[in-house]
Amino acid sequence: MSVKTVPTYRVMALEAVLNIKDYRRGASRQAIAKYINSNFAASNSPPLRAALTKLCEAGVLSRDGHRYKLDKTERASLRKAKDTKKGSKKKTTKKKKAVKKVKKAKKAKKTTKKKASKKKTSKKKTTKKTAKKTAKKTTKKKTTTKKTTKKTTKKTTKKTTTKKTTKKKTDKKKSTKKATTKKATTKKATTKKKTTKKATTKKRAAETKPKRAAKKAKPAADDSEAPSLSRATSSFAPIVTEGTLYRDGETVYEANLAQINLETNTDKFYKIQVLEKGGEYYCATRWGKTGTGGQTQTSEPVPLETAIAEFEQKFKQKTGVPFSQREEYTPKDGKYRFKKKDHDFVQQGKVMWQYYVDDHVDGKRTDWYDYYEEASENVEGVFQEWTNNRAWLDIRCVQSGHWSYRVDFNKMQQANNSTHKQRNIRRTVNGKPSEK
Repeated sequence: MSVKTVPTYRVMALEAVLNIKDYRRGASRQAIAKYINSNFAASNSPPLRAALTKLCEAGVLSRDGHRYKLDKTERASLRKAKDTKKGSKKKTTKKKKAVKKVKKAKKAKKTTKKKASKKKTSKKKTTKKTAKKTAKKTTKKKTTTKKTTKKTTKKTTKKTTTKKTTKKKTDKKKSTKKATTKKATTKKATTKKKTTKKATTKKRAAETKPKRAAKKAKPAADDSEAPSLSRATSSFAPIVTEGTLYRDGETVYEANLAQINLETNTDKFYKIQVLEKGGEYYCATRWGKTGTGGQTQTSEPVPLETAIAEFEQKFKQKTGVPFSQREEYTPKDGKYRFKKKDHDFVQQGKVMWQYYVDDHVDGKRTDWYDYYEEASENVEGVFQEWTNNRAWLDIRCVQSGHWSYRVDFNKMQQANNSTHKQRNIRRTVNGKPSEK
C-alpha cells in the first residue's frame, strides 16, 4: 500500500493563496483553511496560523487586514514552477505512450513470426507421415497383383494433385498475410509522417508569426516610479525608503495634508516631500485613503530649485494657498488642510494598540487583544497627528483591509462604519497602557 504524503502547512498555505482566484484582494484565513481541507484533507488551525505568521515575517506573504497576499515576484516564481512541473509531466507521458506503441508493434511482429514457423513445421510433419504411409501401401500392393498396382498409381496421382492444390492455397494465404502486414506498416508510417508534418508546420507558424506584445497595465493618474528610489508600503512611512528630507534652516520641505468628511466617512491624505540622495534632489508625493499605502509619484533627479518649485506648485494646487501660509488658512470645499508635525519626535519603546472584546466574538474570552501590526502602525500614525492637531483631528476614519473604522481619540473608541459595532481601544508601550 502506497501512503500519500501530506505537504507542510507552509506549502499548503502558499498553494491556497496562489490558487484562490481573488488574489488582488488577498485570501482570508477561512478561505485558506477551506482550500486545504478540500484539497489535502487537513484541518488544524494552530499550525496553519503559525505557518501564515512565519510566511508574513519572511516577507513571502503580506497581510492586509484579515487577508493574505502573495508578493508579485513570489507569485510569478510559483506559477513558473507549477507550469514547468505540468510540462515535464506531459513530456514524460508522451514518451511513455511512444515507448508502449513501439513495444506493442514488436510483440505483434514476434507473434506473427511464431505462428508462421509453427505452421511450416506442422506441414512438414504431415508430408513425412503421408509419404511413409504411401510407401507401405505400394509395397503391399506390388506383392499381390498388378491390378492393385494400377489402382494405387491412380490414387497416388490423385494425392499428388491434391497436394499441389493445398500448397497453392497455403502460398496464397502467406502472400495475403504479407500484404496485410505491409499495408499496416505503411499506414503507421503515413500517420507518423502526417503528425510530424503538422508539428513542423505549427513550429514554423509560431516562428513566423510576430509575438504579441504583452498588455502593459495603464498607470494610474500621477503614478510613476522613481528611477533610483524604492517605495515604502506603510501609510505613515516615508514616501520612499531611501533619501533624506530637505531642510532649509527651520523649514522642512514636507507637507502632510488631510481632507476629512465624517458625514460620508471619507478621510484622505496627501503627502509632498523634497528628498535628497547623493547630491540629487527629488519631489515625491503620496496620496490615498488614510490607513492604506496609497499611490506614489517621484520625479527624476532635478536641481534643488526645480524640486522646491514643483513642491510649492503641488501644495498650492491641493490647498489653494502658498506654502508660506500653511498654518494660517482655512481650507475651502474640496481642498486639503495642512497637518502640523513634530519632526524631532522619537518614540521610545514598542507601541501596540489593543481593542476590548466582551461579546465572545470568534470564541474569544473577555479581554484586551492586540491589533494586527500594520493596523496598529496606522492608528499610531493617526494618534501622533492628533497630538499635534488636537483642535480638529480627534475623530478619524481609518481603512483596515476591506473594513473602515471611525476612531475617536477623546472617547478612546472605535466603530465599524458598516456594522456600527463599537469597541473600547487603548494604546500600550512595551506592553503597558500609555497615552503618550
